[in-house]
Amino acid sequence: MIYKEKLVFVLFGTLLVLLCFSILNYIQSDTFQDNPNKKCDIINLVLYSQTNEYDEMYKLTRKYYKSQNIKTIYYTFSNKITQEYLLEDDILYIRGQETFIPGILDKTIKAFEYIKPKLGKYDYVVRSNISTIVNFKLLKEALIETPIDYGAGALNNVQELNSYYGITDQTHFNTIYGSGTSIIISSKLLSNILDKKEEIDYTIIDDLSIGVLIKQYFPEIYPIGFNNYFYNTRNFNGDDQELIKSFDPNHHIFYRNRCGENRGIDVKQMQTIINNIVRII
Repeated sequence: MIYKEKLVFVLFGTLLVLLCFSILNYIQSDTFQDNPNKKCDIINLVLYSQTNEYDEMYKLTRKYYKSQNIKTIYYTFSNKITQEYLLEDDILYIRGQETFIPGILDKTIKAFEYIKPKLGKYDYVVRSNISTIVNFKLLKEALIETPIDYGAGALNNVQELNSYYGITDQTHFNTIYGSGTSIIISSKLLSNILDKKEEIDYTIIDDLSIGVLIKQYFPEIYPIGFNNYFYNTRNFNGDDQELIKSFDPNHHIFYRNRCGENRGIDVKQMQTIINNIVRII
């Protein structure tokens, strides 16, 4: 009788241990990792230069990003400051002169260097630009579901010469890289990129240069595109209803606003897009 009681006790103890292991495995399982409450912290660096239209875009987007609780820094060159950096509210002034090449790349790398000490707080850095709207709620959901190291709202592939972008020979042909409208880089990769900053090619446009560096020194990392979620706005000539019908705020994540040389139209259409995104958030 005593033997049977001991056997029951041992079996009960074994079952209890197995139950505990099962619970532990469940907690550590992928199912738990896919919990919708999992956080994805992003810092948004916005390429910016001061013009009347861009200042209007700044006012529109800063209010919108604050409503999404996204840490956002707008960065621009300034020749009026004596120190290397000056952060005023959410605008980072970097000592220097605005140029296309190498200026955009130069100030982008310097903005990356500025936030490097804070990278541990964030999972991703998004380098967007002043005329691109990002729905960070949908982007976070996408990155939680499918984490990446490098990507963008749209991918480009170098297929032809373009002296304006510094592509003067076939060296970088067939390089796939993230468009500068919305580059996404994991904090770990960005830290590694900055460790290789001496190897950055300043003779080509910024987004391609970043892609070339990643391809050369981190070949295991392939750019991931969100092209199906990228909306390229055209000129709707003030017809807000037609504009609203042309995109889906429950689907599109990135909204590129460059419909022509009249940036005033882009400002007005950006307001309409933001109003419709905010309604569904």
